[in-house]
Amino acid sequence: MKFLKKNQFSIAFLFTVVFNIILFLLTYIQYTSTEGTDFNKYGPYLNYYVFGSDASLQEQGVGYFWFISEVSKFKLNSLLISPSFDLLILNFGIQFGNFLLFLGGCLGIYFLLRFFDTPPLYSLGVINLLALFPPIVGARIILKPEIFAFFLMPWLFLFLFKYFAQDKTKYLYFLIPITTLLTSSKASITLITAFVLLMFVNKSIFKKELFYVAVITLPIFLYLINESYLINERYLWDHITPDGYDNVASFSFLYSINAELFSNPFRNSQSNSLIGIILIDTFGDYWQTYWNHKRGWLNSQFPGDITLNRIGIITSFLFYSLIFKYLLKEKNKNLKKMGGSFLIGIFVLLITIFNVFPFLTKNFNPGKGDPIKTHYFSFLLALSFIYLLIKLKDSKRNVVTISFIAVIFVFPLMQFTTSNLSAVSENINTIKKIQILKSCSIGSALSDYINIYGDWCTNENIAKNICLGTYDPEVKPYEENNYLIYPRDEMFESRNLVNQNQVVTVGNYYECLEYSKGGFVPQSSEYFFFNQNRSAPRGFLVMLILTILTILYEITYGRDNRKI
Repeated sequence: MKFLKKNQFSIAFLFTVVFNIILFLLTYIQYTSTEGTDFNKYGPYLNYYVFGSDASLQEQGVGYFWFISEVSKFKLNSLLISPSFDLLILNFGIQFGNFLLFLGGCLGIYFLLRFFDTPPLYSLGVINLLALFPPIVGARIILKPEIFAFFLMPWLFLFLFKYFAQDKTKYLYFLIPITTLLTSSKASITLITAFVLLMFVNKSIFKKELFYVAVITLPIFLYLINESYLINERYLWDHITPDGYDNVASFSFLYSINAELFSNPFRNSQSNSLIGIILIDTFGDYWQTYWNHKRGWLNSQFPGDITLNRIGIITSFLFYSLIFKYLLKEKNKNLKKMGGSFLIGIFVLLITIFNVFPFLTKNFNPGKGDPIKTHYFSFLLALSFIYLLIKLKDSKRNVVTISFIAVIFVFPLMQFTTSNLSAVSENINTIKKIQILKSCSIGSALSDYINIYGDWCTNENIAKNICLGTYDPEVKPYEENNYLIYPRDEMFESRNLVNQNQVVTVGNYYECLEYSKGGFVPQSSEYFFFNQNRSAPRGFLVMLILTILTILYEITYGRDNRKI
């Protein structure tokens, strides 16, 4: 017992790490991001950076997509085995890259909780519950920059809180790279960030330090916007209205509650109700984007489980009711800002559907209720979620607190765990995903349960997979006149190997191995390796590095003498 008490934080931290890795594996194995929502729109960014292909790109900032592409490149060697792995390495890049951003956001939330004197153990518990929060799980598995905003937004709030609490100018300068990255990533995130900053406006806005920071921030923001424009030839606000979206919502959309809320809680049933969509979508998958996606999720419950959807509606109602209850009584201005931040996200969506700024394109589909999606402000919902957990901790109604926490822990797991080991082992696509993900040590353990294809742990094993096939082990190379001769092996299937502009045809297994080890690749995979090399968006990269450095500085020196 003394050991447990003495090392309780270390044990809790270890549990948090293991728990989040398991959740990552759970979603990685079951969800294929390249089959998911809007990959057809944003996937060309990855093709552009990973494979060097030309494509028509969307009006998003390029930085997030470049980052995901760089993560995808770690698994390029799988294409030496088969070109059919192209989408699967992008799937790896999306999910693992997003997971890294998620961890960065969780780190920010931990220090945000410590700023409010939340005990370390409870802070770790909050992070574990947040890892199950459906809007964040959804943001973590699809190719959209909201997870990038989740990484940055907790640090934005923390530095703003610290600046106004301590009046230290350094926190204003810490905001520069974070603010420029947020505002240059996506139009909706730009608006949300602007309103978050406005929420903190007071008399200090006239301080000269703020003027200096603004003078530095604006040209960097414009540079990043132009940097993306030079690649995708579109500014953030150059949105192309899809068919059926050239509309403005009716005022009744704000307050209508559809009679089918409980009887038919599925996609498009709440097209005339903002409230209905948010209630179903916060703790569910109303838009069939994640675990209800017909193709993306293994053993999907498409169009959704009606019982789970109903439980989700009740949970969402309790979630928002409790938040409003605590906000109305909240005396801590910082907590009120954080807890009510989700309202900014809803407000920005209302600006969009009512076309408040007529110089921007209309973007509302009355037949769907789109784009009212909790995903678009998921990173703010996360802050409201942790606010609620802070308040529940201080609540004297222990039964209510424990019951609600139990629901938000168990209920999401009921939605996410739709596949068993048998379903995983029988799905070829899933096996290939595991093969791409695995390290050599993991592979040997998994091989007892799942038939994993090939072995890519070393260059020698990669070469063996390139040259896989029947061959005569007796037909070996021999030396003649100081040249190594590879006699034709009739049992071995000839194949073309390529290295830049060199093409060789090998008809001997040992010859194939030598060329493969020397950098030659199968001709079928040539497209993926000898293409146009895209340079990194330098402005984005510099701001990202500065952001990471400010975070490391804060972790090391900015804890105000509090214990971790």
